[in-house]
Amino acid sequence: MWCSTGLWVGTRFPALVTCQGKVLLAALSAEKVLEVLAEPSRSGLPVDTLAPNQIDDILAETRERGWALADQDLAPGIRSIAVPVRDGRGVVRAAMNVARATVSPGRNALSLRLASYE
Repeated sequence: MWCSTGLWVGTRFPALVTCQGKVLLAALSAEKVLEVLAEPSRSGLPVDTLAPNQIDDILAETRERGWALADQDLAPGIRSIAVPVRDGRGVVRAAMNVARATVSPGRNALSLRLASYE
């Protein structure tokens, strides 16, 4: 099955709706997260307003797992996972993701497959 989102390299999205954004935010201190999220979005898309405790929960889960999931958060029918890319000192410098159509393996199957590599 072919699936296209019509996105280009450099397309911007609010950080909390992408798995890469969640991974990058989870690597920051709580103060820096608040600072980053206080900046206006340059994506041109409306930003969902989440309560601070919801943001804390999302980022805590990401930190605990070591990877992030975006289950149709960005677009209907698209599920993606991202992992941090660390430098030689262990500092998160980037995030790498893979996306699939939701008709492919379910959320639990993706979690189990990723967990098997840990």
